[in-house]
Amino acid sequence: MALLDTTVGPVDRGLLVGSLLQGAWRVVPGAASLSPNELELILPILIHSGTGSLAWRRIRNTPLGSSAPGQRLHTARRIQAAEAAIRAGQIERVLSLDGMREADPILVKGWANGRFYPEDGLRRYTDIDLIVRPDRYEAAVRAAARMVPADPDRAIPVDIQRNLRDVPDRSWEQISARSCLVSLGNGQVTVLGDEDTLRLACLHLLHHYGFHPIWLCDVGALLESLPVDFDWDYCLGGQRRRTKWMLAVIRLANQLLGASLDRCPAGLAPRAVPRWMVRTILARWGTEASFQHPWPRPRRILSVMRTDPRRLPDAVTSQWPDPLKAVGRLGWPINDLSGRTAQILYFTARPVYRIVRHRLLRRK
Repeated sequence: MALLDTTVGPVDRGLLVGSLLQGAWRVVPGAASLSPNELELILPILIHSGTGSLAWRRIRNTPLGSSAPGQRLHTARRIQAAEAAIRAGQIERVLSLDGMREADPILVKGWANGRFYPEDGLRRYTDIDLIVRPDRYEAAVRAAARMVPADPDRAIPVDIQRNLRDVPDRSWEQISARSCLVSLGNGQVTVLGDEDTLRLACLHLLHHYGFHPIWLCDVGALLESLPVDFDWDYCLGGQRRRTKWMLAVIRLANQLLGASLDRCPAGLAPRAVPRWMVRTILARWGTEASFQHPWPRPRRILSVMRTDPRRLPDAVTSQWPDPLKAVGRLGWPINDLSGRTAQILYFTARPVYRIVRHRLLRRK
């Protein structure tokens, strides 16, 4: 590949990110083949997305490891390791709270997915995600709210749910029955069973339009760690539409990051995911703003038409829906035709929906 400069488009930058992260979760990840210019080009994306630690594993034994961008990744790795140690202590503290213990908390995502990586602190996460017994939800929320540090910057971000929002076809009884205990520090913590973990990882990625490469790395790490007694019948059970979405993500992990499907039943995943899906996700991976919050709010088309019609094209572009979002909102399958068609329908139908909803609310 020729030397790149800042005129390289987001899809091509996303391809470089994907190339660098291929197999980065493995015990022996292999060496990356990027040039110093290519690494420099995507360095801000790797830092802001929290994938610097994984990227460092692919270059640390190559000449890139001693380069200036390589040393920045090494620094990111050290910082991330320290953050992970702090966060692990915070998890133990949260789970020991009165009111939280009685809620039978199950730790999901974040640290729970990070245990499938070969080194501590490789999988960056920013909050503590817990699923609790539905009838103890309020008590758990009150317990977490009592943890108010003197320094607000040291607050422990805790996201407590009474059900798996990304996997609504699983009841508390189902996920609790298949949960298991794993070691954390000097104690133990409850996590989801492997089947629910994989389903959640895939559907969570789609719920957030696949913008974060770490989520697809999670899927790759999970797929290559599946036990021999993995219950595929249970994993694939539930809403047929969501199961097909999950299988598309499994194939995506194979296509973009080289995840092995050797532990999956033959013919389980589709032969390929649509090009529009690949390009959409790569464009997000290759855009630094994807990992910088808050995201810019889209311009209101009617307001722009009244105040500055010359900016109408920009307003329409900002309102144009992400194809994965449109497919998800409409509940459509992921295939070659659904992406663009869903975008058009969702874009045109959304104003009608808002008008009808506004009028109904005015009548109340």
